[in-house]
Amino acid sequence: ADMIYPWGNDAPNCSLAQYRGDDEEFFSLNTGVGPVCSTPNGNTAQGICDFAGNVYEWTLDEWHESYTGAPNDGSAWCSSENCINPQARRVVRGGAWSSAAQYITVTRRGNNQTEDQISSVGARLVRSVE
Repeated sequence: ADMIYPWGNDAPNCSLAQYRGDDEEFFSLNTGVGPVCSTPNGNTAQGICDFAGNVYEWTLDEWHESYTGAPNDGSAWCSSENCINPQARRVVRGGAWSSAAQYITVTRRGNNQTEDQISSVGARLVRSVE
């Protein structure tokens, strides 16, 4: 079966992700970015934290309406060499502290301009281990 959230198919709650929730009372208690990895119950099976909620994460992929024509080898989907195109909108994924539950699923994505400064969008630093 397909997973709905990074931790599986259980509905989100405040021990799984930092997100808005669907009622104003919950939102008033969760109004900002939380400490990194503060919801370990929501980690992926590989132990990766904050894939849902807290802040949306930038990806290198340029925005397209659908996945038609997307690379299937794990590479970024870009129109320019080395993905350097300051005019391109970039995909953001994972939802944020200000997102309702339907926005923190593994399939949901949005987009922003690269120069946008938004309190609900951040970056994940990664390193390749070979």
